[in-house]
Amino acid sequence: MLNNLKAIEIKNLENLKKLIVNEKVSVEGLVVEERFIYENTILVKLDNEVEIICECDSFLNKNIRVEGVIEEFENKKQVRALKVEVLN
Repeated sequence: MLNNLKAIEIKNLENLKKLIVNEKVSVEGLVVEERFIYENTILVKLDNEVEIICECDSFLNKNIRVEGVIEEFENKKQVRALKVEVLN
């Protein structure tokens, strides 16, 4: 059902903060930092300060487009990736 909803395009962390948990979003950016959380789950930080939770391989130093849903962890909003596309 969530896949049928149109994603809200966000440009930065401030845009993300204005939205609510479970909304579907789309964001693009350069991956500037990655941190393994557990097994193959990575916390990806984009150059626009948006953090992505992704069960994926490394995208460090690549431009990506992500569709996902907003989650909140320790009062901080993040995007749980549903789909990741490398742009370069």
